[in-house]
Amino acid sequence: MNKFELRIAELEYQNSQLQANFEKVLQLNEQLRKEIQIRDKRIAELELKVSKLEAELEKYKVKPNEPSGSKPYFEKYLKNKLPAKKSGQKKGHAGESRMSPKDIHKFVEYKPTCCQICGSNKLKNLKIRSKIITDLEFKVVNSKEYYFDMKCQNCGSKTKPQSMHGTSNSPFGRNFQTLLSYLRSVCGDTLRPMENLFRDFFKLEVSDSTISNTEIRISKETLNEYNKYLDLVKQADFSHKDETSYRINGINNWIWVYDSCDYVFYRIADSRGMKVVEKDFGLEPKQISINDCYAAYNRFEKQQICWAHLIREAKGHSLKENASKYEKQFSKQLNELYRKACEFSNGDPPIEKRAEMRAHFENKLVKLMLTLKVKSNFLKRICKRLNERLIHCFLFVEIEGLPSTNNQAERSLRPFVCHRKVSQGSKSFAGAQAKVILKTQYENDKRKGLQLSDSLNHIFKIQKFVNIQTT
Repeated sequence: MNKFELRIAELEYQNSQLQANFEKVLQLNEQLRKEIQIRDKRIAELELKVSKLEAELEKYKVKPNEPSGSKPYFEKYLKNKLPAKKSGQKKGHAGESRMSPKDIHKFVEYKPTCCQICGSNKLKNLKIRSKIITDLEFKVVNSKEYYFDMKCQNCGSKTKPQSMHGTSNSPFGRNFQTLLSYLRSVCGDTLRPMENLFRDFFKLEVSDSTISNTEIRISKETLNEYNKYLDLVKQADFSHKDETSYRINGINNWIWVYDSCDYVFYRIADSRGMKVVEKDFGLEPKQISINDCYAAYNRFEKQQICWAHLIREAKGHSLKENASKYEKQFSKQLNELYRKACEFSNGDPPIEKRAEMRAHFENKLVKLMLTLKVKSNFLKRICKRLNERLIHCFLFVEIEGLPSTNNQAERSLRPFVCHRKVSQGSKSFAGAQAKVILKTQYENDKRKGLQLSDSLNHIFKIQKFVNIQTT
């Protein structure tokens, strides 16, 4: 075979290969064309669905400048097409509804006299609907009182009557004083909003000095009752304790709280030192103190430090950008140790097992502090605190029913903290003390289940042998 025949055979082979490749390309092209047709058809279907959904959504779209009540009434049927909103109540919760009042003071009838469309007065009754409306009446009552000083013909002693409106020096009555003290001590209102309230609703001009003086007069009447609550707190097995700053005329003072869950006592003092605790509980108190490791409570032999403060402080340092892996590890293991201690304490174990497990958890805490290879300034500080108060860490494991946190005292102090941020404190010590006394009275009466009208009965006492006549 010469070179020309060899070249022809080579070209024929290449032609056959190209013909085979061409047929494969045609088949692949046909396959792609079919896939493109299917895709275009799917896109058209989806665009049609999107356009329908946008048209449906436009019906429910709320315009930013359109009030909610401007939608016509006949369009409200569209709400029925929306899926029902899932109930937010917990499973098994029966729910609550407004109870109908027992006493109806007046009856009002609304009967149309003419047709709203044509104006005709030919109307007939279809049905009668009724509902109970509860409202308030704002009314000022001025009464002139006469006090008869009497002399006993038997023993010759003089008898003076007592007013039903509390302190005789106050020109305001019982309801006014009750509302004023409630707004000041419970709601934490400042003077200016209270002046506006009495002026706008009652048309009564009341100055800020009148409000303060009335509050002080009421607090003096409850002073004996106020001191009794300290004795009740001291008789409890344990009590939560905390303190917060409170300025009086620009000078920093302190509000202390002792909360035994059943009773609470507030104290205003010019010191945050141990002398306040010694004055209230003595030099060797036997009660268990739940606190936040503050040194003023070291007089108490038995203490339970607040684990919420420890966990929060450790977690706060572990979340910092420059926190080391040892700080993150310590926070995680400390939280896990506290969780296991709570699980054991809440599991109602036998009494003999509690003391054993308390020692077990204390040993676990010591091992946790010893396993730290590198200690930062924070870890050194918190380990030193835990080492000094090791016997106060797991007292709640040994004693049944003892809380492990001081959250109760934190919640009791919160109203004063909110009031301090708004009013910047009080102008006089007497005003701050009045607030503390009345807050103690209201909070304890609230825990007893008493209403506002019952909580001041000891203030507004009416002598049974006094004849009261109203004309």
